[in-house]
Amino acid sequence: MKLMIVDDDKDILIYLEGIAKRFGVQYEAFLDSSLALERFSEDPTKFHAAVLDVFMPPPDGILLAKKMHDLNGKMRFLFVSGLSDPANVNFIMEKGDYLHKPFWFEDAANRMKNLISLAEKASEYHDQHALNDITTKAVELADISSCKEPYFLAVLAASKLNLPVNDYPESFWELTASEIKRKTEHVDA
Repeated sequence: MKLMIVDDDKDILIYLEGIAKRFGVQYEAFLDSSLALERFSEDPTKFHAAVLDVFMPPPDGILLAKKMHDLNGKMRFLFVSGLSDPANVNFIMEKGDYLHKPFWFEDAANRMKNLISLAEKASEYHDQHALNDITTKAVELADISSCKEPYFLAVLAASKLNLPVNDYPESFWELTASEIKRKTEHVDA
């Protein structure tokens, strides 16, 4: 789990970094949103969540979040601002949470903890979704494939589904292979 924190107010940035440290979360912090976007664009899958100030020099937090979300649809956000912006309420509520400035440490900590939890669940859902897709496709392929090796079927199924094989750790592929083996046992019977 890796977090990005972006706020153009140095004191608030340091404060938010302290909360992230409290939870033992890996993070990168930026005072400049354009530098944050540049860093994020280098490897969008490296980050799982972001704490973003809404009002800062371009790109503002909402535009930054939209660009980040376009590059990585699993991203979750905690928006921080002293002003209300009703035009973006739907996006804010759909993609994350809102922390109003000034805020108490406990409120900020609870919202960041919730953000981290949501990001972890989104990542787990993505992996579970990929696992389900791959195993379903592998079972279909097992009916026509002469090779019954589960690991090979998993990689073959992932490639047929255009899933990025290199984005998943070895443990994911071991789990996928064991799930395929379990599901294809009834195919052989």
